[in-house]
Amino acid sequence: MASIRKHVVLNTAADTVWKMVGDPAAIIEWGPGIESCKMDGSKRILTLAQGGTVEEEIVTIDPELLRIQYRVCSGLPLDSHLATVDVIELSADSCMVVYSTDLTPTSFAKHIAGALAGSIRQLGEKYGNHRRIDGQATLIAT
Repeated sequence: MASIRKHVVLNTAADTVWKMVGDPAAIIEWGPGIESCKMDGSKRILTLAQGGTVEEEIVTIDPELLRIQYRVCSGLPLDSHLATVDVIELSADSCMVVYSTDLTPTSFAKHIAGALAGSIRQLGEKYGNHRRIDGQATLIAT
């Protein structure tokens, strides 16, 4: 299993960031390489800019914890996948976004780590002044 974590500190209120991050269809605003998004109940169908589609299941939307979780169901060569995005309030006008994923096979971890880093970068660009802190992909033997 591979575990990946990326995070960024934003000079924006957590509630403001959560309004976008907590909306599953808004992934097109901060997820790199996503051309379109369609919701069908708890399913999110993404059309990728380089071609292909990815179907995901939204597992959790928790407006109290400011957490959204999803798993890839089809479209990527993954045996298992769970992604979590947490928006953590640091002060009235700053927050940290932590984007983490656990997946198998580990051979796909580098690709997913790049996508997470791109998402974090886009959030930083969207919300202006930020201090970027990159987590590293960590492979955990199972």
